[in-house]
Amino acid sequence: MSSEKQETAAVRVLGRWPSPFVIRVLVALRLKGVEYELVEEPMGNRSELLLASNPVLKKIPVLLHSGKAVSESLIIVQYVDEVWASQGPAILPSDPYARAAERFWGQYVDDKFPSAIRVLRERWPETRTKLRLRWPPLCSTWKRPSSSAEKARITSAATASGT
Repeated sequence: MSSEKQETAAVRVLGRWPSPFVIRVLVALRLKGVEYELVEEPMGNRSELLLASNPVLKKIPVLLHSGKAVSESLIIVQYVDEVWASQGPAILPSDPYARAAERFWGQYVDDKFPSAIRVLRERWPETRTKLRLRWPPLCSTWKRPSSSAEKARITSAATASGT
């Protein structure tokens, strides 16, 4: 087995589906063609592995690569782009100005997204009720994936359709 293949096999992501920050990391790994294992973190609890891997922030996602931990999704994406530079397309542009602009927008999303999600969560019961009244057939199919196999099937279908 080549050195690069051994590195690829040693990649794990501590996270939880459907965290957008975890998904960002998974997309980067897929773009680079890196095999990985998603280690699901329980909602509301932090595993010993997470606490040991990210003792400062104690949050997901965390990339474990050959026993070393990398935290924060934007930093992980940059790490993936650099470590597997010879695999798949470049994630960040090579031009320093364009790369800075990409990092700016990534950070902007990170700063704004969580507060937007909090607002939506606070309004979700009310919004969900209104949607059910207007579009019962659509809303009756809304449910969270209940198993890892179902999550993988949804992810594979989305990947195949290009969404």
